[in-house]
Amino acid sequence: MGRNILITGGTTGIGYQLVRRLAQHHQLMVVGRAPNEQLIELEGLTNNVIIVKTDFNNPAKAAIDIDKAMKKAKWDILNNAILNAGTGFVCDPTQEEPAAIRETLNVNLLANIAISRMLKKRLIAGRGKITFIGSMARKGKENFASYAASKAGLHGLARALHWEWRGIVDVQILHLGPTKTQMHKKAGMKLGFSRHFFTSPEGMAAMIEKSIHKRRLSHNLTVFQDLAGSTFLSKGLK
Repeated sequence: MGRNILITGGTTGIGYQLVRRLAQHHQLMVVGRAPNEQLIELEGLTNNVIIVKTDFNNPAKAAIDIDKAMKKAKWDILNNAILNAGTGFVCDPTQEEPAAIRETLNVNLLANIAISRMLKKRLIAGRGKITFIGSMARKGKENFASYAASKAGLHGLARALHWEWRGIVDVQILHLGPTKTQMHKKAGMKLGFSRHFFTSPEGMAAMIEKSIHKRRLSHNLTVFQDLAGSTFLSKGLK
């Protein structure tokens, strides 16, 4: 039924909202560190959701864990991979701890490199598409140096794979604007009133689904597009 779709970072926030949107029509493999109660309940209610627990801070093991889960589920083909898992810490770059820097680079960049390489054969078999979830902050943001560097590196990875895999796998990267998730709080960022102007996780998930149909390598998703009703102007994943 439907497509085989992999979603990393699908246990909370934007990823979880993507799962809710797509679970009714597609077979999903949802990967994250700690599934929430709602996701576990969803897995129990439908045969279309498989939960895989792994730690993206260990890129090689994350790729192995996903590969094992796909073999167990007999997923020989993959139609879509949405690599959404991400992390970050707010800090003066001169004060940031080496462990925090390593985690940011592991989760946001190195895990994506390892996982995308592992997925290549299945994506080719499914005439599939890989969608990396980037950030508007890749151009540089105060007290987010390592995060910006990781997302800039992810943009470079997507550009390289776009050319190396042309004709066999579609590659895109979507750069997200500020979204009302718990990531900012976990990162130690105090938002105040500005949070009211952020896109909701539901709205961002809708824009991601619609944007997967676009042929452009890179696309920015912002609150202005959400307010303008862009989610109603194009097709979803059917």
